[in-house]
Amino acid sequence: MGQHRISRLLQEELSARVAEQSNRQLYTLSVLTALFLPPTLITGFFGINTKGLPFADNQHGSLIVMILALGSAVLAYGIIRALGVRAPRE
Repeated sequence: MGQHRISRLLQEELSARVAEQSNRQLYTLSVLTALFLPPTLITGFFGINTKGLPFADNQHGSLIVMILALGSAVLAYGIIRALGVRAPRE
């Protein structure tokens, strides 16, 4: 009876550690997804080959779009921090 209980406790501890590691990995993936979403939308929009795109005739258009994409990622990071999203505790 005691051996079965010890085995079950060890199994529960192992399951808890695996779940904690999975939560940390999912947190990291979620934050990265949130950070890369705005720049991905911007580059996707400017990646289409149509006439009349903003900044197409501007000499520094590519630089402006890169700054816009970087700025949107920084803004997303600021929003994540302002909402208080924190990494799972160890």
